[in-house]
Amino acid sequence: MDKNRIEGKLEIVKGLSGILADSYVLGLKTQNFHWNVKGKSFYHLHQLFEDQYTSLFEHIDVIAERISALGYRVPGSLKEFTRLASIMETESELNSHEMIKELEMGYQKVKSKLYETIKISEAIDDYTTTDVLSSFMSTIDKNQWVLSSISYDDKREVL
Repeated sequence: MDKNRIEGKLEIVKGLSGILADSYVLGLKTQNFHWNVKGKSFYHLHQLFEDQYTSLFEHIDVIAERISALGYRVPGSLKEFTRLASIMETESELNSHEMIKELEMGYQKVKSKLYETIKISEAIDDYTTTDVLSSFMSTIDKNQWVLSSISYDDKREVL
């Protein structure tokens, strides 16, 4: 294996680890909001948040397995995720509008890391990683779109 490919593989694992950590924190945040949402749109948002954290956790497992398949140890502790993640936990009580905005920002951070890591995997012809990340990107796009599609009036209603 040439030096560029080895360095690229290390960069991919670094990217995957960041995606894993951010996705895990985002999944926990979404589950927290699922448990704590209140208001007129409770049922709708309660179900939406459950759908979203379920889809995130499915992809989290695939990302972790890809890191392992590349020959590296998978970060798997809360301490490691906290160190690697750019998404922070939410410890305060938020209204449903604030919850939606928090999740939208989280999805944008994951999306940015996905783009960066896809570029690296394409550059070294790691088609398996590209495929895994492209599939996850589709889920991220859909979840972000659903959140952003809640109209301004709907957001005012859920306050």
